[in-house]
Amino acid sequence: MEKGLVRSVQRSPFGLQLQGMLFNFEAIKSYVDWKGTVTELCDLLTQLGFEVEDLCAPPDICSSLVVGRILSREPHPKADKLSLCKVDAGNGKPLQIVCGASNHQVGDHVVVARHGQELPGGLTIEEREVRGILSQGMMCSAREIGVGDDHEGILILPETAPVGAAASNYLTSIDLNITPNRPDCLGWIGIAREIAAATGLPLKRPTWDFQAESKDRIPIHLDDPEGCPRYLGRIIRGVKIGPSPKWLQDALTQVGLPAINNVVDATNFVLMEMGHPLHAFDLETLKGPEVRVRRARADEKITAINGLEYALTSDHLVIADRDRAIALAGIMGAKETEVSTATTAIFLECAYFDPRIIRRGEKSLGLLTDAAFRFERGMDAFGLEAVLDRCTDVILRVAGGEATSEILEGVNFDHMPRKSKINLRADRTSQVVGAHIALSTQADILRALGCIVTELDNGQMHVEVPGFRGDLKTEIDLIEELARHYGYANIPSCPPVLPACPGEVLHSFSIDKAVRSFLSDRGWLETKSFSFSKPDTHEKLNLAPDHPLRHSVAISNPISNETAHLRTTLLGSLLDVLERNVQRGEKHLRVFEFGKVYLPDVQDLLHCEKRSLGLAWLGVEDPHWASGARPFDFYDAAGLCECLFRELGLPHPALERFVFDSFHPGQSGRWTVDGKTLGVVGRLHPVITGRFDLPTDPILVEIDISALISLIEPVSLELKAPSPYPPIRRDLSLTVQTGTTAEEVLNLIRQSDTPFLDNVFLFDRYTGDQLSSGTQSLGFRLTYRSSDKTLTEDEITPVHKNLLLELNQRVGAIQRGMENPGEAQ
Repeated sequence: MEKGLVRSVQRSPFGLQLQGMLFNFEAIKSYVDWKGTVTELCDLLTQLGFEVEDLCAPPDICSSLVVGRILSREPHPKADKLSLCKVDAGNGKPLQIVCGASNHQVGDHVVVARHGQELPGGLTIEEREVRGILSQGMMCSAREIGVGDDHEGILILPETAPVGAAASNYLTSIDLNITPNRPDCLGWIGIAREIAAATGLPLKRPTWDFQAESKDRIPIHLDDPEGCPRYLGRIIRGVKIGPSPKWLQDALTQVGLPAINNVVDATNFVLMEMGHPLHAFDLETLKGPEVRVRRARADEKITAINGLEYALTSDHLVIADRDRAIALAGIMGAKETEVSTATTAIFLECAYFDPRIIRRGEKSLGLLTDAAFRFERGMDAFGLEAVLDRCTDVILRVAGGEATSEILEGVNFDHMPRKSKINLRADRTSQVVGAHIALSTQADILRALGCIVTELDNGQMHVEVPGFRGDLKTEIDLIEELARHYGYANIPSCPPVLPACPGEVLHSFSIDKAVRSFLSDRGWLETKSFSFSKPDTHEKLNLAPDHPLRHSVAISNPISNETAHLRTTLLGSLLDVLERNVQRGEKHLRVFEFGKVYLPDVQDLLHCEKRSLGLAWLGVEDPHWASGARPFDFYDAAGLCECLFRELGLPHPALERFVFDSFHPGQSGRWTVDGKTLGVVGRLHPVITGRFDLPTDPILVEIDISALISLIEPVSLELKAPSPYPPIRRDLSLTVQTGTTAEEVLNLIRQSDTPFLDNVFLFDRYTGDQLSSGTQSLGFRLTYRSSDKTLTEDEITPVHKNLLLELNQRVGAIQRGMENPGEAQ
């Protein structure tokens, strides 16, 4: 797209803001012969996974509006601001219509409401005299038929609209919300390809037949092949800059783009048609002339087409000539090289830029254009020739001139993206989708989507994915495409057959849940942060050059420099959280995070992950009525973690002095169990506190959750169905020495081999004068129950007596009021 068009300011002619992919219902038929209604098309696109963001169409009451063509236009004999028009509405005799608008001329195609037509708002069109002249209908504005707010002029339709046809099709636009992984659908041909593949209709691609000469050539240098591995261009001389023909202006205004001039409009049209941005430079303004793709130099500046000056850094990719930058690559062109009315020769650019570099440049400059919107999602590096040829053809048609060069190319194959080549198993497709799809049907669908398919003898296919489908990388991606176009409605619905068995709760999940409950019950807030490490985190944490935590795992395809490495500790993430909250006015915090860290010097990523728990105290504790607010200190952290370890049933870890680079040397330690480090605790070093712009030194803890789990024995729960048979309850009042605790007696009863004993609990303790000195009375209630029969008194009495005898032998217990323990009732 011409890089001067900023996305945020473009609006459709009917008041709809340009979002996603906007296309006119009738115009899409130029690329696929759709015969259905607009509602049926929206349903199909929804089934294919595209969200219809908005449908801008006249209300149903306007379905009888027709396309008319103005045959003549004359001034109204009795009113200066009115005109008298003859309009062919396709019903034989032309209609005579009096019109108050001034934006129409002979030959225009307009929206005609005939006698008897009802319009929104309750207006009915009738034949009537206007200032003494009969008017047989009305030429409508956007507001009169409910498709916009413009009432100053009448709607002018594309000149390709047939006279007498329903006008509603040409007034209907569909706005699709395209997901970031589908940049191929940011053009009309991409949408048409999806429709064609789903319906079996042929895709009608544009053609061209111009002749290119080999008279001209300028050098193209790729100084930054990573940012731009492929750059194409062509020289066109003899162009005449002026207004675009009506068909081109109509095509752009239907999707909310303004007409600028014929060359710029041609690049914008091809952008919307084929989805790939282009840019036209005034050839005479290029120094050299030569084209160089490079990073911006220190303190380099550029004045863009929008008239604003931008200061550039080495993070920005630019297009340059011999002396200076002439465009922000993939974003916007420079003011001094733009096409103007004085231009007679152009250099037409079509390139592939790395999405990550465009995204960084666009965000740092705050400049989101249609070109950047597409380049940051990834364009097709292999289809540039077709885009350049199509745009050349359109320019030659609307601006004249001749192509005085073949395609000029700069390419670095080492940095070119790779087309995916995938082996697809037909039976695997049927297994995943849940329906049998014939091998030939699968091949036909994939070919319709642009893939090169070779059918193999073993029920497999070798699929070469086209360059515009960078989202298709594995077999499962192809299976998803087949399911979409086979139709989810055609897949039989059947419930899964699964064995009815109880689920098992993982030991690690139980520990996580217990820790979260422990902390949240005490008023802690949980945070979540990305598993990345900023480039300066290790420096800010004061880690020594040879510290093992400095050696992090690098990411091969980072989103940005801020996410180029995986973190080795949670401390940096916690301090970032504290810093952000302090900046927003929160200065007293207790936060924790469960997260993964990635240890250094481990080649196998499956084994370098380690789960950690991080805690951070900042500021003062909540004030208490009996005391003022007290700053958090080292012992708050040590005490809380000891309570946590005890809650989890962990053997008491030893807290020992330990010097850690990030902590205050006098307030740092670590917990160990059997010589193995479980975690570290300490107050942040004051120097590091300043680096994170914190008001006080926070207290930090990092615990190795993986090591913690290995030290805690899992608790197995055995579930038992309750007995359906009635219980027998007996009370047992025992006289024992005062040094014998109730807990001791309870444990003896529970650990005895007493048959049928279901439950026991203490209900009374007596130490009155009726007892001998140095004794006490403990009352226990025992419940006897069988799981397979009803018990009788004859069965329980001997069991109860045997239990009393055992207690007498173990702790000298005697049933109160009876000297002989064998007399128990």
